[in-house]
Amino acid sequence: MKIESKKLVKALSGAVRCAGAHTLPELSNGIRLRGQSGELAITATDLEISRSLVIEAEEAGEQPFDLVVDGALLLKFAKGAGAQVSLSFDFGEKLLVKSGRSRITLKAISGDLYPFLPVSKDRGEVSSIDPEALRA
Repeated sequence: MKIESKKLVKALSGAVRCAGAHTLPELSNGIRLRGQSGELAITATDLEISRSLVIEAEEAGEQPFDLVVDGALLLKFAKGAGAQVSLSFDFGEKLLVKSGRSRITLKAISGDLYPFLPVSKDRGEVSSIDPEALRA
């Protein structure tokens, strides 16, 4: 799966801020990535709040994947990447990330281990708070 690096960095930045240090060490700073049909779904939670978004890939991958990786490491790589980032899943529980001549292999665990998050049926905005109210 190939994704424009600017889109990936923007999506990962928000997800990494949402992902926290979980009580489960294997999920610490973990974000869930689900790739299929030319889309990459990114989910993050600190077990109190969650964030989910979908970005379109420029090229669909050969195989779908659902895994959890260290979001901070993926973001760090994506920030230094060229115009495009390629993601592929190795069945040995690894995410292979490439951009130009640079590459990184991230340890991954199955997405099935990620905490269940309720999803809004209308997929719209669940609630909103005026940012000025939080600054007081």
